[in-house]
Amino acid sequence: MTGRLHLLGGEKKELMAAHQFLRATGLDTIAGAVGRYMAAPDAAKALAIVHLCHTCAELDVSFIVG
Repeated sequence: MTGRLHLLGGEKKELMAAHQFLRATGLDTIAGAVGRYMAAPDAAKALAIVHLCHTCAELDVSFIVG
């Protein structure tokens, strides 16, 4: 046991597709976090992605609610 999270084949493909989509749409901060996670998966990097996505969702809702 290394303590590292392992990405299975299908999960890795989905994450790579998401990474490419994020880069293509200009979401470089989240894309960078996903790239770092893919390079060396661990809990801290996964939580960073969750935090970034949560923050983006809050910002998006704040524009709608205004």
